[in-house]
Amino acid sequence: MAVTNGDNVDDPTDNGNWDSGNYIGLLSEGTMDDFNATAGNTIQWTGFQLEVGKNATEFEHRPYGEELALCQRYFYINGGAQHNIISQAFAPHTTEIAVAWPHPTEMRAVPTVTISSTNNNNTDFYFRTINNTGFSLTGNGRSLTQMTKHHASIWFNGMSGVPQVPGQVRVQNNRTAFIHLSAEL
Repeated sequence: MAVTNGDNVDDPTDNGNWDSGNYIGLLSEGTMDDFNATAGNTIQWTGFQLEVGKNATEFEHRPYGEELALCQRYFYINGGAQHNIISQAFAPHTTEIAVAWPHPTEMRAVPTVTISSTNNNNTDFYFRTINNTGFSLTGNGRSLTQMTKHHASIWFNGMSGVPQVPGQVRVQNNRTAFIHLSAEL
């Protein structure tokens, strides 16, 4: 099978006339430019499934929400861009913030948590209080507790003067930090 995403392709069913548009088809080698000759060529696929075996089965059409939930059993990410919410949080003491992070769906197994940030401390995150005031996370301590297939508890500590109110932990301005959960096989 030959593939093209260019403006012209030779459709072998119409006696060699060149057609414009994006096509994927069965073409002989001599009727199409080499797909790999240009850097940046892409193929966009949709509406097919691969199966092992000799017999094809009916195509599975799952709703988006169902497919997303199935994927989130294996991987889930929060953050990634400035001001994105990591999770709801509260400050039980003036030196620490507890993040209660429920998973959107039950994970396949107890996940591994990765906190990705541009540095080794907590300054990529901030605590936005219920009173809509921001508090930078300046400490370098954090710990994971109560990891289950349903939720995670993350503690940011080593700070001082944290307001003891509910709020949210968010990604700091001009940062791309994130926290992800992975329960891959």
